[in-house]
Amino acid sequence: LEIFWDNGTLYLSIHDHLSLDKLSPVNTDIIMPILKQFKEVVSLEVFSYDRLVSSLNFLEQSWQKYGHL
Repeated sequence: LEIFWDNGTLYLSIHDHLSLDKLSPVNTDIIMPILKQFKEVVSLEVFSYDRLVSSLNFLEQSWQKYGHL
């Protein structure tokens, strides 16, 4: 996982085009507080419908754990 800023844009780069549910708990603990504070557009690259569904389910469950955005 790489996290970096470029011209006011936050990038979270997960190698191998995995769905978000493959993130480790440590990385989830890093990412979710950032997303909770983030007030701009969040874009997801979609490589397959199944990975999109897994990622959206992961985000929904994480938002419940960390509080809604």
